[in-house]
Amino acid sequence: MFGTKERFDLCSLPFSGRDSRLAIFEDEETRELYLTFSRSPTPRVERKRLIRFAPVIDNKDIVSWDYDVQPGKLTISTIKGTIEFCFSGPKLLRIRGKGSVSLRFYIRDLKIYENASPREDGSVEVVYEILGKLLFVPLKGVLRQDSFWRNTTARTDDFTIDIIPSVEAQEFEIAVHEYYSNGVRDEDYPPFDQCAERSAADFEDFLSSLGSYPEEYSALVRRAAWALWTSRVSPESRMVAPAYLSSKVNLVRAVGWEQAIISVALMGDPDSAYEALMSQFAYQDELGQIPNNISDMGEDYITAGAPMQGFAISHILNSGIMLDSAKLEELYRALSRYTDWWLRARCRDGSGVPQYYHPEECGWLDATVFTWGVPLKAPDLVSWLVLQTEVCAKLAEKIGKQEEAEKWNAESSRLLDVLVGEFWEDNQFVYYNAKTGRRFKVNSVLRLLPIMLGKRLPKDIIDALARDIADEEQFLTDGGVVSERLKSREFLLDGTALRGGVLPAIQLILASGLREAGKKELSDELARRACRLADEMGAADSIPPFKFDPGTGKPIRVEDEFDIKWGMDSDKDLFKTERRDPKSAVEWTSAGSAGVLALALHIGS
Repeated sequence: MFGTKERFDLCSLPFSGRDSRLAIFEDEETRELYLTFSRSPTPRVERKRLIRFAPVIDNKDIVSWDYDVQPGKLTISTIKGTIEFCFSGPKLLRIRGKGSVSLRFYIRDLKIYENASPREDGSVEVVYEILGKLLFVPLKGVLRQDSFWRNTTARTDDFTIDIIPSVEAQEFEIAVHEYYSNGVRDEDYPPFDQCAERSAADFEDFLSSLGSYPEEYSALVRRAAWALWTSRVSPESRMVAPAYLSSKVNLVRAVGWEQAIISVALMGDPDSAYEALMSQFAYQDELGQIPNNISDMGEDYITAGAPMQGFAISHILNSGIMLDSAKLEELYRALSRYTDWWLRARCRDGSGVPQYYHPEECGWLDATVFTWGVPLKAPDLVSWLVLQTEVCAKLAEKIGKQEEAEKWNAESSRLLDVLVGEFWEDNQFVYYNAKTGRRFKVNSVLRLLPIMLGKRLPKDIIDALARDIADEEQFLTDGGVVSERLKSREFLLDGTALRGGVLPAIQLILASGLREAGKKELSDELARRACRLADEMGAADSIPPFKFDPGTGKPIRVEDEFDIKWGMDSDKDLFKTERRDPKSAVEWTSAGSAGVLALALHIGS
C-alpha cells in the first residue's frame, strides 16, 4: 500500500482502523512516529504529537528503520528485528515485536492533572484531559515505565514506557486499550495474526463494495479507499451517528458537505451511502439547520455548511438505488427542513435570493469571491438550491406528497430563473454584495460550478461554461481545473485551498455537470486528468498542479530522496545514521479521496 520507500508514507496517510480513534503518523519535519488520539475539542485544535515512539536497541533509539503498510498491518523493520501493529476492533491496538528490538513510548508535555497509573497486573494507564485514556497491557515480554507524579505541578513528569522482548523467546507483545472512563485488560486476546487478517478482510470488503474502475487506477483507488475507510469513526459521546472525519490527524472533524461528497463515492453500497448522507442530519436543530461540522466533543453551528446534499441525493436517485419508504420519508423530512432553512435564514433581506453570510458557508473559506465581503449573492449557492429544491420535489412525489412536490418544483424553477436572469452577464456568472449591490466578475472556479445543473441551463450558457473549463489559458491544467484562474493576481498555491489548487470534490462537481449537459468527452477528460494528478501527488483536499508555485517560485512538494541502507553511514556506530530529510507531504483526506473515488467510478461507468 505505502511505506518509507514508496511515494506515499505515514506523513501522507496515517495508519488507523475503521471506526478507531487512534492513529499512527509520521511527523513531516522530524520524521518521528507518533501515536495519537483522533479527537479535538474545537475545529483546527489538535494535540496530534501526543506520544512519540521508536524502536530501541541497547537503550538507544534506532534512527534507521524502514516500514511498510498493508491494509491490516504496519510493520517496522530494523537490523535487529521487526515491530508490527494492527487493530483488533475500534478500541484496541495490538503491537508485536520479534527479535532483540524493543519499543519505547515517550510520554511528554502532560497537562495539569494528566497522569500515569501503574496497575498491580503490570499494565499502566495514561490519562489525558478531554482526549481520553490509554491502557498499556503487556502480553509477552516486559513492560517498564518510570512515571512520577509531581505534586508541585499537579501532573506526571515526562516519562517513558519500554516494551522489552524476553531473552529466551526474543519476542514481545502488548495491547493498547483506548477509552474515556474506565478500562480493564481483557481476559484473553485473540492471536495477533488473526486480528490483522480480520482487519485486512474488512478493508477488502469495503473496497469491493465501491464498484468497478479502470485498471490503470487500481493503486490510486486502493489508497483512496484506505484513506476513506480509516477516516470513519463510530458513534461515541456527543457523536450519535457514524461519520467520516476530514482526517484523523489534522482537522479531526466530520464536515457536513464532505459527508455528501463521500456518499457519492459510496453509492456501490447503498446503506453506507445513506448512512454518510444522513450523518449530519442527526444534529438538525429546531429551525432546520445542521452543523457545519461535528465530533464526539460537540457540534459547530457557527456557520452553515454548503448545501451539497441535493447534489449527492440526485446522484443516488439517478443511479437506480432503491430506498425503502421509511428512508425516503426520513430523507424528505430532514432535507426539506434544511432547504427551507436556507431559503429563510439566508435570505434576510426579503429579495428571494439566498446569500452567504460567512465565507465558510460555501465550503471553502479562502475563496476569492469573498474579497468584496458578505453577505454575498452567489450563483454557486443558487445552483445548489436549484438542485436541492428539485430533489425535495422528487422525494415528496415518491412518498405521495404531491402538493408539496409541486411547491418545491415551483421554487426550483424560480431559483433557476433567478440564476439565469440575475447572475449571467457577459458570458460568465457574476457575484454581488447583497448590502451594497455592487456586482463583480470573479476569477474563482466557483463561477463555473453552475454547470452542475447540466441540461437545466440554456445551451448558450452550457457552451460558455464548457469553453472556460476547457481553456488551458484560464482554468484547465494537466491535473484538472484549478480553483483560481491561472492569470489571476491572487493565484497562490502555498498554504491555500481555493486560490489555485486542484480540488477533487470540485472536479467531481464539474465532471458530473458536464456529463449531464451532454459534454461527455470533456467530462471524461477532466476526470482522467484529476485522477492522474491524484495518483502522482495524493488525494488531498487541494492538490498542487505544478511542482513549483507560479507566484513564489518555491517547490510545492519536496520528494524524499533518502534511501535507507543497512550498514548506515561511515561512522563505526552501527546504529547511527543521518536523519532523513524533511518532506512536504500532501495529506490524503476523506473528501479528497472520496472525490477521486467517485471520479474513477465515473470514468468506468
